[in-house]
Amino acid sequence: MKTLEGRIRDILFILAESDVPVTTNYIGEKLSLSSRTIIRKMDEIEEYLSKHNFQLIKKPGYGIEIGGGVKEKNRLKELIEEEKVSRKYSPEERQMFILMELLKSKEAIKIYRFCSELNVTEGTISLDLDVIEKILREQNINLIRKPGLGVYIEGNESQLRRLILNLLYENNLQNQIIDILIYDLYSEDNTLQNTEEYKLNNMVLDIIDGDTLRKIENIVSEFIFREDIEFNDNQFLSLIIHLALVVERIKSGDEIKIDKYNLINLKENKEFDVANKLGKEIEYHFKINIPEDEIGYITMHLLGTKKYFHDDDGNWDGFFIDNYRIIKTAKSMIKLIEEEIGMDLMEDERLLIDLSIHLEPTIKRIILGMEIRNPLLAEIKENYDYIFKLSAKAAKIIEEEFHIDVPEAEIGYIALHI
Repeated sequence: MKTLEGRIRDILFILAESDVPVTTNYIGEKLSLSSRTIIRKMDEIEEYLSKHNFQLIKKPGYGIEIGGGVKEKNRLKELIEEEKVSRKYSPEERQMFILMELLKSKEAIKIYRFCSELNVTEGTISLDLDVIEKILREQNINLIRKPGLGVYIEGNESQLRRLILNLLYENNLQNQIIDILIYDLYSEDNTLQNTEEYKLNNMVLDIIDGDTLRKIENIVSEFIFREDIEFNDNQFLSLIIHLALVVERIKSGDEIKIDKYNLINLKENKEFDVANKLGKEIEYHFKINIPEDEIGYITMHLLGTKKYFHDDDGNWDGFFIDNYRIIKTAKSMIKLIEEEIGMDLMEDERLLIDLSIHLEPTIKRIILGMEIRNPLLAEIKENYDYIFKLSAKAAKIIEEEFHIDVPEAEIGYIALHI
């Protein structure tokens, strides 16, 4: 049986508690949500009420209310409470919750706490920890279980941050971040945020404070406007997530270290100076000190940003001269694919330009050890298997030229170009 999503239940409870019609603005203010968010939930609310034989009365200019008087409203409250008691979380939800709690905790957490919060047995939590241990091991992070003390994780800051980012992207939690940035999801009194269900429905807020995210977005938006830096939506969101995570981890006393040789190389780029300016603004707004190693990682984000070219004047000479190896590699890749499929691709100047522009930041990201994520990878491999395999062959040219390993995520992007 499908259970009620937390926000819908909260809206229904307000309707059940009210003696008069209420507006979406009123409900939004009570729950610290925008009225647009309430309106988006109305179809599901009406569906639930209809299913349980409640009447929703709409009074234009006044608001909405549950029909049938006190008796019907009490019946709705009882149903809501039953839903709350019978709420069962999937193993994946439990494991994500446990992982997030372990990542933010500085001390061991006793298993009974998870049993109590998730309403399951110690044996169930133990099985969840087995799964979590495997996930952590793949990231070279250790799960430590000590009888009488509890469980905690051990790993360096770089590994822990990589795990957090992987969890955010693999579970599509960036959608929650977009919600946080667009809607008012952060309550001043923290009433909703302190419930375990709210944490489970809004995992991001367990790791990154919503107010921090919004402040970072404002800082970055103003900064890139002043500095005339161009990002696409994914790059912009990625930088915001990274910087918000930096702020939260520094506040909790966790600082990342970077290889000194890599840091020296990064400081030779003009992007390091830009990253340092951005870092100073974040320091000022959050009253923290951002060490040079952190500036190095911000520099990686700027270096990994796709360059934007305007072909208004059709002049690509500067790009070709500065990136000879990129152009040579792109040409070799196109030639290989051309020979495989028996089509003339070398005459397609747009393909060469687009592929070259794509490869320049991508190769930087791989060299710098930054992860490349491709949410369409499975779909590309399934629907364009032949092109994907051709692209994998072409990617070998990149590997030989730059002495790097090209991940499948990047091969998927190459396939999209082809």
